[in-house]
Amino acid sequence: KNSPWQLFNAYQLQHDKDVIEMLSGQNAERRLANGLRKLRKFQLADGSFAWCPGMDGSEYLTYTITETLGTLVRFGMLKSEDVSSILAKSRTFVEHDIAKSIREWRKEKKDNKNAELYFDHDMLYELYALSCIGALRNPTSDVAEALKHIPSARKLSDPMSKLLAALVYNRIGKLDEAQLLVQSVCENLVRPDDQTAHISLAGGNWWMNDVHVHSMLVIAMNEVGVEQVAGDQKRVMTPAEAKRIGSDYIVVGRPITAAADPVAAYARCLAEFTD
Repeated sequence: KNSPWQLFNAYQLQHDKDVIEMLSGQNAERRLANGLRKLRKFQLADGSFAWCPGMDGSEYLTYTITETLGTLVRFGMLKSEDVSSILAKSRTFVEHDIAKSIREWRKEKKDNKNAELYFDHDMLYELYALSCIGALRNPTSDVAEALKHIPSARKLSDPMSKLLAALVYNRIGKLDEAQLLVQSVCENLVRPDDQTAHISLAGGNWWMNDVHVHSMLVIAMNEVGVEQVAGDQKRVMTPAEAKRIGSDYIVVGRPITAAADPVAAYARCLAEFTD
């Protein structure tokens, strides 16, 4: 019973059962309440979340959970009152982490007046997470300072950083900057005649994959305005065309999200890609 193969098989069977139950649509409210209860239980005193019990809080895990819950509230899939206590604590943690970066930058500026605020994925993702819960409408002084120093498109090398910066810019009312950043990502898309099934945008970051970046691209193009960004470029294709060139998966944005009947639009795309 305790051999590695038997243990793995038991785990896989339980995993399959969990996935089936999750997709069944039954007992959704019970599962949601149980999931939120676990989040409250595992949230640490400083508002962060750790990968495992006994570990320190993880910045990445915390702003990812903050982003996810905020997005679910925005789309009406969660009630704000159900997650308000969780988000209030995680917001404090994220804001404190940004404040720490600001303090280190100001300390560095004492020795080097030309020192620039260092923007890595964590800083950009923290600002994006705060934007997902509406925290940029009334930012702390340190967050406001960070927003003043978001790098321009030419200073951001990888697509994910550009997309995060674009979404933050858009949510603080700087649409022109947002469009430039998304446009710079769109310019790297491949044409259908390149016979390429998908675009490698992850940029070598260990914590993301192409699906992650493509999903963020869809969000950015929907928010900024896909017509304004993509214009008349030919670097798009239908589900049938994607199937014809051998794509394993596709990411669909506005044809579904902006449709009068999104469910029916999804069904049409699915049928076109799988039939």
